[in-house]
Amino acid sequence: MISPLQKRFPRVKIVCLHVEDVDVQAILEREIPDVYASSIEIIEWKPSQQVFGERYLRLLAETAAFIKRADANKRTTDYFGERWFSNFFKKIDTIKKLIVFEQFDKPIIVVGAGPGLEASMQTIKTLQKRGAFILAVSAACAALLKNGVSPDMVATSDGGNWALFHLFELIRFCRQTPNAAEIPIATTMNAILPTEIANSPALLISDGSLWQNTILRSLGLPFFSTPQRGTVTAQALDLAFALTPSNVFITGMDLANRDILAHAHPYALDFHAHAATRLTPLYSSAFVRAADNSFAVYADWFKRQLNFYPKRLFTIGENHPVFSSLPAWTDTKDATADKQFRQETRIFNLAAKGVYGKKVVEILLDALKNGASRQKITREIEELLSCVVDEETIMKKARVK
Repeated sequence: MISPLQKRFPRVKIVCLHVEDVDVQAILEREIPDVYASSIEIIEWKPSQQVFGERYLRLLAETAAFIKRADANKRTTDYFGERWFSNFFKKIDTIKKLIVFEQFDKPIIVVGAGPGLEASMQTIKTLQKRGAFILAVSAACAALLKNGVSPDMVATSDGGNWALFHLFELIRFCRQTPNAAEIPIATTMNAILPTEIANSPALLISDGSLWQNTILRSLGLPFFSTPQRGTVTAQALDLAFALTPSNVFITGMDLANRDILAHAHPYALDFHAHAATRLTPLYSSAFVRAADNSFAVYADWFKRQLNFYPKRLFTIGENHPVFSSLPAWTDTKDATADKQFRQETRIFNLAAKGVYGKKVVEILLDALKNGASRQKITREIEELLSCVVDEETIMKKARVK
């Protein structure tokens, strides 16, 4: 079928999938950008179903799941793409200190913001006292800090303004707590950061795109690279496995509502959720939000991904049933005392504020004009901004004067 299809549609990309393919999702992610998700056509070869049966149906289901997730990502990109792009440039001129990415040999607890987190607080405290490293998503900060747990690092990947409220919890904590050290931030390049957090050391996370990697390398800045996952908990797990050869624990990963609760409490956006009126009472608003099925997309992704994670992943407390195949934490001294993370970390001090802005644009414009990577970088930027890119567009969208 390949030859006639290529003749009939010379400009169309054709991807062949076989039942022997181990990680279909990874193949499709590598070959098909999210921007094309809505225009994908699946061509079935029915005799294959007769031969391979259930294996063929699983392949078809995997492909359909990829299209659904990619299309959701595309809609998000259409809405946030321009903001993500400008956040990249703003971030480099806002942050003052960068963490040099280095491994350390101590267990890491990746803390999600699901309602199940509340029941795990005592275990988290116990393991932290033994030396475990707490890597929390920003939405979990309010609940952790209220319960006396100061995270060792906070991960954020959201480019929307609502994400600022989770980080405000950190700022208040550091200001109100005597001798509190600045808590390091692991931030994707598209995430939004409040200017008040500029003094916190940051671990930059590239989304793996060529344009982001090219700029960060050209500037000589330390960074970690991982694909955009759609949910910060998945990116935090990628980071945890890269940071330590030791065990990794997860908690607060409900990936679902408990009754009508979507997050552990207190939650930084409670003020918004509790803004009830006669026509939109609190319970009704919570019910409407609970009907959002985006959690199911993430749960489905984790279900497939678990087979490819290192065999040193454990659960704490009640998480989504998709994680039930993982071993649960037992009190067997899994976490042992070690040096404090902040003492091990090397800090890269950035130049004075405002130095990088124009330089970043110059690097990007040069990459768009020259070299073998020109075509790929152009495509990446056009997918992000949903328009044809030129120098004027880059300057305008980057918001660099």
